[in-house]
Amino acid sequence: MRGLWLFFLSAVFVSVVGCLSVGNQSSVARGATPVDEVDHLQLAASKLKSGDDAAAIRHLQSHVTVRPNAVMVRAYLAELFFKSGDVANAQKHFAWFLRDADHGGGADAKQHRIHAHTRLMELAQELDQPAAEAHHRGVGLVLLVEQWDEKSQSATSCEVETTLTQAIAALRQATQLQTHNVVAWYYLAEAQDRLGQTVAAQSTARRVIRALPDPSITPDMQMQLEEWCEGTFHSLK
Repeated sequence: MRGLWLFFLSAVFVSVVGCLSVGNQSSVARGATPVDEVDHLQLAASKLKSGDDAAAIRHLQSHVTVRPNAVMVRAYLAELFFKSGDVANAQKHFAWFLRDADHGGGADAKQHRIHAHTRLMELAQELDQPAAEAHHRGVGLVLLVEQWDEKSQSATSCEVETTLTQAIAALRQATQLQTHNVVAWYYLAEAQDRLGQTVAAQSTARRVIRALPDPSITPDMQMQLEEWCEGTFHSLK
């Protein structure tokens, strides 16, 4: 497992460090002081390799403090907190990651959302937080179906229908426990749409529209809600 995470972290370093190097060179050319003189990513990788996870966490924390938009670095920081048993920090950073991933975090971040929801579901189970557990279970299942679509994976219609039915059950529980959870309502509408429950999807979408504006609902999500309200559906059936 450590080798796998080192591989993922190294991939992040290649892309992130490269971008930062270009940025720092530009700053130096203008006579400015580089924002981050210490290469915390490389130091974190070194500490992980030597088995010093606590030190790696400190370096990753320093990096995201200087660069709060380093979305994937935050994801790996959250994972390290999860592995170390620091539930509070794991929850905080996974939630922060999901917020940024939903608001233009890039393709890598988008693909990592299912993992983050799975982790948050596990943490909610551990903390006996049924609303959060149901929320992350339901959203994760809908995102899984989205991923099958995007990758043209060979999920059978039965598997898709079963997954969406499970998602609806979880999201209904989440919205019953937290009636103002607009994100859960949004994904409930999507699951209903995909299952061909057009009237229910339209009703759910209108409920979310009435709750706007809400920072959790991105412009793309709002556009989709408006399409559902206008009767434009994308059922898999």
